[in-house]
Parts: sequence; structure tokens; C-alpha cells
Amino acid sequence: MSLADKFKSKVFNSNGDGRRFDEIVAQGTTNVLKELGGYGVKESKVMVDNIIVFTNCSGGTGASTIASNIAYVLGSSVFNMNVLVIDLNIVCPIQNVYFAKDDEKQENDIVDYLTGQCKIGDATVTHSNVSIMYAINRSVADSINCEEDIALQNFEDLLHKVRDLYDVVIIDCPMQITNGLCNIAMYAADKIYTVWDEGLSSVINTDRVMR
Repeated sequence: MSLADKFKSKVFNSNGDGRRFDEIVAQGTTNVLKELGGYGVKESKVMVDNIIVFTNCSGGTGASTIASNIAYVLGSSVFNMNVLVIDLNIVCPIQNVYFAKDDEKQENDIVDYLTGQCKIGDATVTHSNVSIMYAINRSVADSINCEEDIALQNFEDLLHKVRDLYDVVIIDCPMQITNGLCNIAMYAADKIYTVWDEGLSSVINTDRVMR
């Protein structure tokens, strides 16, 4: 399946029918969990997709919120899976806020790993069954450094490794189709979910991505 087909098959309308935003997020989370768990599939053994990307076509549509909800539920006692959340927003990450991580207690981050300064475990914060990799107090210059060839190769290697280390890898990916990290994440993903709303910029960007 091509990247465009993946996007076409997984587009969420996050605010188009008058419902409250929290109701829409809850319903979207439920739908994704059903699909990832093999809802409606008749095979005797259901395989869960390993690498899942959540992205948006404009800011504020709720992609990061849905990603964190999925990670939390999959890591809970209901599913009891080992989950890794990777936040690819280098300058303004949000997953650490959702999972209440204390930056002052974390010495290394995803940028350190991508630039070859630490190992996976050093750049990962773990709480219960959910682990997070994110950037800590980084600048635009750091984001540019993550576009270097060595950083892109390290990220590609990271995805190969964590696919075997974790039950599910959830990537919170900003919609930057020219960004090397985002491109690698999308090509490596088993599922890509695009969250959008009825805003003009969101609709235009969704159409551009699908093309």
C-alpha cells in the first residue's frame, strides 16, 4: 500500500458533527483500539500493528491527544502492552506534558540519541508500561541538526530496534512532509492516522498530503 493510500484510508474528522471535542477524541480512541485489536477479524490469532503514526494537517486537531490516549490504554491493565511513544516535535514536544514527565530528572533525550551521544535506554523515560522519547528544551538549531544524515540513519535504526523491543510503538508526528524524521516514520509505519477538522487550512493540507 502506498503512502497516499495509507493516508486516504485513515482520515479522521475531529470536529464536524457538533459533538464536544472530548467526545470525539474518546470515540476516535475507541475506534482505533478496536481496529488495532482486530475487531471484526475472524482469524484465530490477531496480530497487532507494531508502528503507528499519528499526524495532523493543521495545529489543534487533537492528534497528540489521541496518540497519548491510545498509548495510555494499551499500556493499562486492560491490554498490558509495552508501549513506546516517540514525540517527533523537537522544538515543542507535548507527550511529556500528557504523561507528567519531569524534564529536570532526565539527562538525555531523543536528540542526544539521534546525534549519537547516548543509547536508547538513556533517552527513554519509562512509567509503568509506557515509555517516552522526546526532546528536552531544544531549539530550532537542534531540530536542524536532526536533519543530518547521521541523525536520520540513527532514527531509522531506532525504529528497527524498538519494533522488536516493544509491543506497540506510537509516533506523534507533526505534519511536515519535507522533514526527514517524519518521512522515515511514515514509511516505516504499519498504520498512519491523520487527524483533521473542517477548517480550510486543514482540508487543503489533507488534500495535498493525499495527493
